[in-house]
Amino acid sequence: MIIPTLGYTKRINVFVTLLWPSRKIVWNVFRRRRNGEFRRHLSHVLAHARRHKLKKIVMFVDHASYHKTKEVNKFRREHRDMLRIKFLGKKDPNSNPTECLVNKRLNSAVSINRCHASIDELTRATREFLGRYNNIYAT
Repeated sequence: MIIPTLGYTKRINVFVTLLWPSRKIVWNVFRRRRNGEFRRHLSHVLAHARRHKLKKIVMFVDHASYHKTKEVNKFRREHRDMLRIKFLGKKDPNSNPTECLVNKRLNSAVSINRCHASIDELTRATREFLGRYNNIYAT
């Protein structure tokens, strides 16, 4: 019996920023996870903050290589009046509330024990879950 799988290289990448204390999220889905996609996500977070009249964003990120590139550092400097990025401890995913509040729920609802017919179906299911997240889980 042949079981179709997406394979290791067929995946999507989701950047999720959890806003505190509301627990609302700003998210983006990309095919790749590089500094360009991260900078686009940061732009979306800043646009969201401006729309909602937030004065400052302090973002906690892990030590992924794309968080520390020259281009990201330049973006940080250009937006230092509104955006601060702080790094979490190395190899400490439990200190990141996004892991427990968003990522585990997302994986449970979309990925774990589920077989999607295509990468586009996985993307659709992910977008659908994240689109409903703020209405279901945010306080």
